[in-house]
Amino acid sequence: EYGDDILDGGEGNDILEGGEGYDILIGGTGNDILKGGDWHKDRYEFEAGHGQDVINDKGRDYEFTKHERNDVVFKGAKLADAKFIRSGTDLVIQAYGSIDSVTLPDYFNNNSSAFNFIFDDQAILSENIVFYNIIIRNTLIIKYKDKSLIIIMYEIIQ
Repeated sequence: EYGDDILDGGEGNDILEGGEGYDILIGGTGNDILKGGDWHKDRYEFEAGHGQDVINDKGRDYEFTKHERNDVVFKGAKLADAKFIRSGTDLVIQAYGSIDSVTLPDYFNNNSSAFNFIFDDQAILSENIVFYNIIIRNTLIIKYKDKSLIIIMYEIIQ
């Protein structure tokens, strides 16, 4: 059903589905599957202790002229402490150590990579991310309009 919703899973393993509209999804503790709606901007919030969650969302709005992207928010985390892992075509982000993680299935397919990553100290916007896969080095490069760069190494798991 269409509407702007706030969904909080609380404790335990949950499947949260927001559907159409701008939704805020908070999995809570446990291993959760979060789906805000493929063609609408949504917000996914995480904190330490939230477990191993999966976001099933294409990451972009239906009206492509808006260029709105989903926000993945890591409360209480800093970008420098986050670990980015490529597992097949999935992106796994560990922002709170190795116990908690957020997985974005098929992120490395062009159709599923439009997410903003928001940390306490810095936001990485989708349109600034460029990927370089070199045999020796796997790098996530964030380019800004002022031509400054942030380089983040990410690990590949086969």
